[in-house]
Amino acid sequence: MSPRISQGLRFSRLLSLVGISLTVTGGALEGSDDTSDVLIGLKLVKAGYSIVVAFAAILLAFQAYFWTQYSLFSKTSRMILKAMVFGTQFVVVRITYLFLSVFHTSDLRWKPLLGPIAPFLVMGLLMEYFVACIYLITGIVIPAKAIPAAKDISLSEKETS
Repeated sequence: MSPRISQGLRFSRLLSLVGISLTVTGGALEGSDDTSDVLIGLKLVKAGYSIVVAFAAILLAFQAYFWTQYSLFSKTSRMILKAMVFGTQFVVVRITYLFLSVFHTSDLRWKPLLGPIAPFLVMGLLMEYFVACIYLITGIVIPAKAIPAAKDISLSEKETS
């Protein structure tokens, strides 16, 4: 893997951690009794979701790049790439629902607790279940012999010193 791809993947992991941290912190502050804490929490949640959207965009870009390298991958890696593409469309719908619930606060359709149950069930829960099932099935379908055992992986001199 090229250093640029490796750095991009590290950056995307950092983005996901920052986005999740901001979202969790903001959500905790939104439950406060103090109005200023609630406003700060709302801003943190919006910033967190915006970072999560940027993270998703980076992942989509990596998937597009990996598709250009499709012929170089093993059968197992191709299967994982196909599952990622199939699951990503459901993740995008889920992120869209989250984004609408945070940025359209006056529209009750997008409120999971106050609004109608149908958008939450379809765009929220159902999407998560689809993605989880896709990845679980993919993990089950991959043959165990395709994954090298720890004793079969040789370390280079650089890694052992």
